[in-house]
Amino acid sequence: MTAPFCISTGCTNEATCVPRIVVPAQGWPIDSHEPLRLVLAVEVCDEHFDKLKIDDLAPAGLKRGVRDVVAILLRDKCPPDWERAFIEKVSLDSDEYRAGAR
Repeated sequence: MTAPFCISTGCTNEATCVPRIVVPAQGWPIDSHEPLRLVLAVEVCDEHFDKLKIDDLAPAGLKRGVRDVVAILLRDKCPPDWERAFIEKVSLDSDEYRAGAR
Protein backbone atom coordinates (compact mmCIF):
# COMPACT_ATOMS: atom_id res chain seq x y z
CA MET A 1 0.00 0.00 0.00
CA THR A 2 1.34 3.42 -0.97
CA ALA A 3 1.70 5.95 1.83
CA PRO A 4 -0.74 8.86 1.54
CA PHE A 5 0.41 12.42 1.05
CA CYS A 6 -0.25 15.24 3.49
CA ILE A 7 -3.65 16.85 2.84
CA SER A 8 -2.32 20.38 3.42
CA THR A 9 -2.60 22.48 0.27
CA GLY A 10 0.65 22.48 -1.69
CA CYS A 11 2.43 20.02 0.60
CA THR A 12 4.21 17.15 -1.14
CA ASN A 13 5.38 15.42 2.06
CA GLU A 14 4.26 11.92 2.91
CA ALA A 15 1.58 11.85 5.61
CA THR A 16 2.82 10.39 8.90
CA CYS A 17 -0.10 10.80 11.29
CA VAL A 18 -3.72 11.76 11.99
CA PRO A 19 -5.04 13.90 14.86
CA ARG A 20 -6.94 12.52 17.84
CA ILE A 21 -8.99 15.11 19.70
CA VAL A 22 -9.23 14.36 23.42
CA VAL A 23 -12.25 15.98 25.10
CA PRO A 24 -12.59 15.69 28.90
CA ALA A 25 -15.93 15.91 30.69
CA GLN A 26 -16.86 19.22 32.31
CA GLY A 27 -16.03 19.30 36.00
CA TRP A 28 -13.93 16.13 35.97
CA PRO A 29 -10.14 16.04 36.38
CA ILE A 30 -8.60 14.41 33.33
CA ASP A 31 -6.98 11.63 35.37
CA SER A 32 -10.26 10.64 37.07
CA HIS A 33 -12.17 9.53 33.97
CA GLU A 34 -11.75 8.31 30.42
CA PRO A 35 -12.15 11.37 28.18
CA LEU A 36 -13.85 11.21 24.81
CA ARG A 37 -11.38 10.52 22.00
CA LEU A 38 -12.11 11.33 18.36
CA VAL A 39 -9.64 10.10 15.74
CA LEU A 40 -10.04 12.09 12.53
CA ALA A 41 -9.15 10.88 9.04
CA VAL A 42 -7.02 13.95 8.38
CA GLU A 43 -3.68 12.57 7.19
CA VAL A 44 -0.88 15.11 7.58
CA CYS A 45 2.92 15.28 7.77
CA ASP A 46 4.68 16.08 11.06
CA GLU A 47 5.24 19.70 10.05
CA HIS A 48 1.55 20.33 9.44
CA PHE A 49 0.43 18.33 12.48
CA ASP A 50 2.08 20.96 14.68
CA LYS A 51 -0.08 23.64 13.03
CA LEU A 52 -3.45 21.93 13.65
CA LYS A 53 -5.96 23.72 15.89
CA ILE A 54 -9.01 22.35 17.69
CA ASP A 55 -11.33 24.97 16.18
CA ASP A 56 -10.21 24.07 12.65
CA LEU A 57 -10.69 20.33 13.24
CA ALA A 58 -13.88 20.62 15.30
CA PRO A 59 -16.08 23.48 14.07
CA ALA A 60 -19.16 24.53 16.02
CA GLY A 61 -21.43 22.04 14.23
CA LEU A 62 -19.24 19.07 15.17
CA LYS A 63 -18.95 20.28 18.76
CA ARG A 64 -22.75 20.63 19.00
CA GLY A 65 -23.26 17.18 17.50
CA VAL A 66 -20.82 15.55 19.92
CA ARG A 67 -22.42 17.40 22.85
CA ASP A 68 -25.89 16.24 21.78
CA VAL A 69 -24.86 12.58 21.39
CA VAL A 70 -23.03 12.59 24.73
CA ALA A 71 -26.08 14.20 26.40
CA ILE A 72 -28.32 11.41 25.11
CA LEU A 73 -25.93 8.58 25.99
CA LEU A 74 -24.98 9.89 29.44
CA ARG A 75 -28.26 11.64 30.30
CA ASP A 76 -26.59 15.08 30.54
CA LYS A 77 -24.30 13.94 33.39
CA CYS A 78 -20.96 14.63 31.70
CA PRO A 79 -21.07 17.28 28.96
CA PRO A 80 -17.87 17.62 26.92
CA ASP A 81 -15.50 20.42 27.93
CA TRP A 82 -14.19 21.77 24.61
CA GLU A 83 -12.21 24.47 26.42
CA ARG A 84 -9.87 21.77 27.82
CA ALA A 85 -9.75 19.67 24.66
CA PHE A 86 -6.36 18.95 23.13
CA ILE A 87 -4.86 17.15 20.14
CA GLU A 88 -2.73 14.00 20.22
CA LYS A 89 -0.79 12.46 17.34
CA VAL A 90 -1.70 8.99 16.04
CA SER A 91 0.97 7.50 13.80
CA LEU A 92 -0.14 5.96 10.51
CA ASP A 93 2.01 2.96 11.53
CA SER A 94 0.13 2.41 14.80
CA ASP A 95 -2.26 -0.46 15.52
CA GLU A 96 -4.90 2.12 16.51
CA TYR A 97 -4.80 3.78 13.09
CA ARG A 98 -4.68 0.51 11.16
CA ALA A 99 -7.67 -0.85 13.11
CA GLY A 100 -9.75 2.20 12.22
CA ALA A 101 -8.60 2.32 8.60
CA ARG A 102 -10.26 -0.98 7.75
